[in-house]
Amino acid sequence: MRRAFCYFVLLLLSGILVGCGQKPDEEAVTEQKMKLLFIHNNPCEACDEEGRFREILDQVIQEENIEISCRVQTYYAYREDGRKQAEQAMEYFELEQSEILYPILIVGDDCLLGYDQIRQELGRAGISCCDHFLVGSGR
Repeated sequence: MRRAFCYFVLLLLSGILVGCGQKPDEEAVTEQKMKLLFIHNNPCEACDEEGRFREILDQVIQEENIEISCRVQTYYAYREDGRKQAEQAMEYFELEQSEILYPILIVGDDCLLGYDQIRQELGRAGISCCDHFLVGSGR
């Protein structure tokens, strides 16, 4: 039994060492997805706030003629995880509770408040974040 465990550990270590010497695939690096954090406060599940946001996102991508790949993480502001995300955003962006307008969209270092600002500035924020993201900032 002990011998089998030693062989397993050796096999595992050799696999790790072989993987360390490989260069990252260039296509895999550019295939990374930009992370969008979407926080809404609408309790109506039938209203589909994420779907509404995705329609805006698709429209902006089409109008701005930009090619970005993104991953949207959606939170409801009055659930524990959503409340934590909103509080972190308020702290990071130095926002007071009175300044918050839902939904909140965080794109890289930009915080967009409300659908009007999201529609107006998503293209600019997405492009700058995407450029930043693809050069390896790790967002």
